[in-house]
Amino acid sequence: MQFNKFQNKNILINAKKNGWSLSSFNELFKDDTKFARKIKKENYLLSGKNPVIDQGKSLIGGYTDEDLGLYEESPYIIFGDHTRILKYVNFPSFIGADGVKLIKNIHSDEDIQTKYLYFFLKTIEIPNTGYNRHFKYFKEIVIPIPSINIQLKIVETLEKTLLLIEKRRKQLTLLSSLRQSLFLEMFGNPFVNNRKWKVQSLGNIATIIMGQSPPGASYNTLGNGLPLLNGPAEFTDKHPIEKQWTTDPKKVSEKGDILFCVRGATAGRMNISNKTYAIGRGLASIRVTNNSDLHFVYLTLKFMYSHFQNTSNGSTFINIDKKTLDSIPIFIVENSFKEKYFKISQEIEKQEILLNNSLRMLKTKYSTLSQRAFNGELFNK
Repeated sequence: MQFNKFQNKNILINAKKNGWSLSSFNELFKDDTKFARKIKKENYLLSGKNPVIDQGKSLIGGYTDEDLGLYEESPYIIFGDHTRILKYVNFPSFIGADGVKLIKNIHSDEDIQTKYLYFFLKTIEIPNTGYNRHFKYFKEIVIPIPSINIQLKIVETLEKTLLLIEKRRKQLTLLSSLRQSLFLEMFGNPFVNNRKWKVQSLGNIATIIMGQSPPGASYNTLGNGLPLLNGPAEFTDKHPIEKQWTTDPKKVSEKGDILFCVRGATAGRMNISNKTYAIGRGLASIRVTNNSDLHFVYLTLKFMYSHFQNTSNGSTFINIDKKTLDSIPIFIVENSFKEKYFKISQEIEKQEILLNNSLRMLKTKYSTLSQRAFNGELFNK
């Protein structure tokens, strides 16, 4: 069997050594995309009789009240032809109209588990060629198939870890909601200001520097020039960790500035600069004039995260411009109120740090277990 260029060959070699069979895409799947009715995104409902599965990050993209064309042969796998996102679906659905492939296991789950196939496919890093079609790579994947007992054990082991990961994520969501509720209770919504606080615009108390990407030829990984940040890929809980540098920076963020994501699905995410960085166009740097205002500005912007996620400037792609950032309302609040909020918020932040550390450890554990499972190191009898 001919192997593709992007898979880990050692896993496939070890699988053969352990007596597992190797199967190609066409030996395991059929493309059932044409049997599922496609629903355009503009026709999605917030709720409805039947779900629509698309190539976005969320399992369910939207809903419809339609019945005709519902795909009912679950379970099956959804592959995002543009996004490379994989989803395991065990309920009837319609599919999104753009870039969705519906893949059906041609074997019964008593012989080859669809969820086992899904978990293996999740380990494959399909080459990213931009907003192009990726299904041609997907069809090149070779999958090791152990006995059904080993398949079930692998699925059970990985599912347990994923449940813990989901639990941590829900706990973090609850803490975020608690912070939101606390801000609303103490100050109200800055965009409504029903408490009649005095307000100043962010542009009046801070300098906003919009990022600009340096020339591609100036990028390097050798540490030459300034560390370069292009977006949240370098972010941590607080300070970024650089992965590349540029010898020709165009815009910079100084120590103490708020690093603010302005584009796409991560718009509104923040870190704090702990030194001078070059910043690309995916970021803005917010340099608060009075350092005593920095913490309250940061927490106010954090409260506004959901607002930024809905800021698109007339486009489906979120892109927050300088004018929008300049006009953000910031309350002028007595220090006693701010200190009370800071104190409670600090306790929430401590719990968030603990949960984020736990989440990172669980993700690492899942990755390790996954690699060992498909390498035949966990169950090989």
